[in-house]
Amino acid sequence: MANLFAYSQARSAVVRTAMEYNIKMMGLIKQNLRLSSDRGRNFVDELLVDPLLRTALRDFESLDDSEKNNMIREIARAVRLKVNMLEYIEDTRLVTPDNTQIYSLSHRYIHPEILNEDFLKIQNSSRNELWYFSDRKGRPVIHLSRKIIHIGTLEAQGYLLLTIDMALINNPKIRFTGYDRLQLMLIDPFGNTFHYGEDTSSQLDQTVIETITTAEQTGSITRFTGDKKQFICYFRDPDLDWTVVSYIPYTDLYLSAESILWTTILMAALLLGICLGISHIIIRSITQPLNALVNSVNRASTVKFDTPLADEADDELGYMAKAYNNVVLEVKDLITQVEGEQIEKRKAEVKMLQAQINPHFLFNTLDSLRFAATMSNASSVSDGLSALSHLLRNSIVSNKPVISMEQEVKNIRDYLTIQAIRYGNCIDFSVSLDGMITGAKIMKLLLQPIVENSVIHGLKDDDSDIRITLHATMREGMTVITISDNGRGFDPEEKIDRSTNRFKSSKFSGIGLENVRERLRLQYGESQRFSLESRPGEGTTVRIAYSWELVEGAQHV
Repeated sequence: MANLFAYSQARSAVVRTAMEYNIKMMGLIKQNLRLSSDRGRNFVDELLVDPLLRTALRDFESLDDSEKNNMIREIARAVRLKVNMLEYIEDTRLVTPDNTQIYSLSHRYIHPEILNEDFLKIQNSSRNELWYFSDRKGRPVIHLSRKIIHIGTLEAQGYLLLTIDMALINNPKIRFTGYDRLQLMLIDPFGNTFHYGEDTSSQLDQTVIETITTAEQTGSITRFTGDKKQFICYFRDPDLDWTVVSYIPYTDLYLSAESILWTTILMAALLLGICLGISHIIIRSITQPLNALVNSVNRASTVKFDTPLADEADDELGYMAKAYNNVVLEVKDLITQVEGEQIEKRKAEVKMLQAQINPHFLFNTLDSLRFAATMSNASSVSDGLSALSHLLRNSIVSNKPVISMEQEVKNIRDYLTIQAIRYGNCIDFSVSLDGMITGAKIMKLLLQPIVENSVIHGLKDDDSDIRITLHATMREGMTVITISDNGRGFDPEEKIDRSTNRFKSSKFSGIGLENVRERLRLQYGESQRFSLESRPGEGTTVRIAYSWELVEGAQHV
């Protein structure tokens, strides 16, 4: 009961304190608004003291264009002399009673409908001076409109319309100390709202705003009790015809009172928590090192040695942790060593297969040249030796494992030049390369064994011509190459072991096709494809695909 009574008294005290705070805070706001409005009025009064503006309103329509321009320049000069009185001024417009613009300080484009709305507000207002705000291109601005009254007729001779930055009233020196969630909102005569400050996390219902603006105004600070969620105070500034509203959620306002209600409960819970905490610390000092050791062993079983045990205690568990960390460091070093050896092993295997292909075709070529030297004239031998020279230079002398697609095609043409010595002109070789593929990377002598296989095993017994085609393109980030011939072909079921997907007889394929397949696997892993199709009497087609890259210095077309 005592706690409940204390809680009720605390809530009442909070409301009284909040009301007193609002009275002081809104007094500062009222003073700030009055000072700000006085600065705007002084600027307008200084302009209207100059008879130039009234002369312009009276005689502007009767002036010719040259005289109008001179008049506008004189007004601009007068405005510029006084604009330093109000540093937040954005635009000053002088218009006639029919909304004909005589002068505008700003060069920004404002839609005519918006300008007309501003004009109608002051024209239809019963007040000679009107303050309100609006949104201009995503940011709020203040409008100060003043009727220029003719002294004799007491009718509007014209209007002076000012647009002012909101910084004029948004005084950074005013802070809501003690009430972080307190919101302050300004409402102009047309129902437009502006939040004073940067925090707009909570909003008032529109019905509450309408009730406040239509309520009878006493000029003093009043508490609004019609909202059960917000603590609201407001007052009307008769000078500006603005309503100033402050509000804060009751949940934030009563935070301090709520703490009193829970003090006794928290004290009991605190004592219980202390007991449980001490027990937990004792248990954790035993179980945590054990759990850390178990988790580290589990990670080690999956070859993850990322986090060492951080147990520096001088007990049995600490000694176990240190011993485990030493073992982990040794195992990590061994794994790093094995990984490095595996990388070097793969590189050596690729180099071995690369070296294996060179003497293979070289010996076949020398046999052809020896045969040509016996059966043909010296000119064919000269062509063959030239082609052989190119091949030897690119395959044996050059140590580059990767060349461009264009260079690989040249190697194939050199090889076929040598084979033409033996087989004559019965080999028809055609190449189709997409523009971007000529500079693509390809392992040296990757395609030559496939073409060689077509020549050696594809020529028919009737000495008919054989046609070999090579097409290369780039598709979906892959270099795709197709080599096909119309030679003898073969039955894949007889030549290929489906259980291992390899050729049954190395005599059929030589080193060539298996070498190509294995080099692709070692170089590109899963990002490569190799397929072979053949039919007896129709020919053979080999398709290769691997990750596409440009050789260094090549340009992407």
